[in-house]
Amino acid sequence: MTTIRPYRPDDLPAALRLSGAVGWPHGAAEWRLVTSLSDGVVAERDGAVIGTAFCTPFGADAAAINMVVVDSAARGAGLGRRLVEAAIGIAGPRRLRLVATEMGLPLYRRLGFETVGHVAKHEGIAAPLTVPHGIETTPPDLDDLVALDRAATGADRGDLLRHLLAVADCATLRDGGRLTGVALSRPFAGGHVIGPVLAPKSPSAWQLIRHHLAMRPGEHVRIDCVATAPFRGELECAGLAHTGGGVEMAKPVPPTPASPATRHALVAQAFG
Repeated sequence: MTTIRPYRPDDLPAALRLSGAVGWPHGAAEWRLVTSLSDGVVAERDGAVIGTAFCTPFGADAAAINMVVVDSAARGAGLGRRLVEAAIGIAGPRRLRLVATEMGLPLYRRLGFETVGHVAKHEGIAAPLTVPHGIETTPPDLDDLVALDRAATGADRGDLLRHLLAVADCATLRDGGRLTGVALSRPFAGGHVIGPVLAPKSPSAWQLIRHHLAMRPGEHVRIDCVATAPFRGELECAGLAHTGGGVEMAKPVPPTPASPATRHALVAQAFG
């Protein structure tokens, strides 16, 4: 018999085994980040964890469903749906977002999620680049960052951004002292990941990204950007090949933020 129960810290080794089996690069640090900000459930059979799903709340109005993974031997019997429904239950009345794999698309569509965009994953060894001018590296004030992120995403991600500021390198743009653009770079899976990237327009976003790439020549860097980003060609030239992606989905579909701030790259596929 398979039971669904709340995730516990001692489930981490099983979660790492499950994510490793499907090729996710997430190590213990990445899992701990998600679990520290989220509530989750596991599927357990005969004392073994065979699936996980999490809900990361962003304030009272929004949440992300993430880390949905099922042991290959347990697929095809509706377990994924049970896990996702449990995570949706944790979210309550919040608006939901997630990034789906091709395998997960049919399930999420049956649960009422709709496609709102596509994500392109680029990664590789960063080529040498010159450092762009006009980029500041002083960390922004948390309140300013939260406000810019909310304008771009429509969600209050203060808890997540507070954690990221504590571990990330920052690149920012300002106009008359006002924060208009930011890109964070933090350790991830033996290299670094750039995100989020928030800026009014694509050229500004690329300058922020280029700053981080120029700081890490010869290192492995990843970025999950919106698939329509015009700077994807520059990423390829900088050594970051297109290696995958996902489908952004929402339930219900949110209104488009009426703001010049735009999200050009995700924090991570888990968080949007």
